Amino acid sequence: MFQRVLDSLPPIPVPRKDRPGRNDPCWCGSGVKYKRCHLRRDTHGE
Repeated sequence: MFQRVLDSLPPIPVPRKDRPGRNDPCWCGSGVKYKRCHLRRDTHGE
């Protein structure tokens, strides 16, 4: 019963700064540096 309620809730957003530094950990929580994970997607709007 409780699992159905939890599954219906939206995911908790990861707090993120306006723009992390290139060598900071990625905001998505992958544990990879930002430059290797989301830098291209964030700068090119993909």
